[in-house]
Amino acid sequence: MQFFCSNASGSLTVTITMRALPPGRYAVVLADAAGAPLGGQWGLILAWDGGESGVGAGWRLAGLTVRQGIFNGHDGVWYWARARELAKADQPWSAWYCYEAARYLQVPVDFLSSTNLEKLAAEQAQIKGSAQGGSPQDAFPYTLQDGPRSWKIDAVRLDATLRQPDLGVAYESTGVTDPAAVHTEAVTVMSALLKAQPGLRENFHGLWAYAVKDGKRTPVMELPMAQIP
Repeated sequence: MQFFCSNASGSLTVTITMRALPPGRYAVVLADAAGAPLGGQWGLILAWDGGESGVGAGWRLAGLTVRQGIFNGHDGVWYWARARELAKADQPWSAWYCYEAARYLQVPVDFLSSTNLEKLAAEQAQIKGSAQGGSPQDAFPYTLQDGPRSWKIDAVRLDATLRQPDLGVAYESTGVTDPAAVHTEAVTVMSALLKAQPGLRENFHGLWAYAVKDGKRTPVMELPMAQIP
């Protein structure tokens, strides 16, 4: 089901899309946690419980999302502006993922869209390739040549697991199992990516490595950019 909400002037319309929603009465509450260190945002879904014969009737919590609104002191508007700067500077990969960061920081729940977010998506979709390769939107699977061997990158996505603007890199592993070899392989892949897309190093906190083998994705490690050769 879709619900459309507009502000008093009608200048902004927010669309709430909830799939497979059982019949009933619902309310959505979105709020900023004022003064929170991470600029937190709350998204609450409330469902009306009529109780038995009206006894004990009231609103019940049906869903809760808590998401930060700041990375390193910068909010979603800052990352949106930064994405535009990077797009103009012919850094499509850094621009693409700054748009991703902007979207993540501005939306407390995944079922919400608005005219502003549609504008952000339209700008992101217009990012073109450069001398360092095409835009991430059509790059995968992405092959990295690292000396005599090559690495296949299945995906790169924004990863806020550590509350930092990291990028998660999913790559096809050779299947090594020795812990030292797994570590070396992950670092080699991350280093190769940063050599191919150097702008990522200065615009994001670090990289997560996810090894993919026989369809199984395994998290390996996270390293700040300064620790990746």
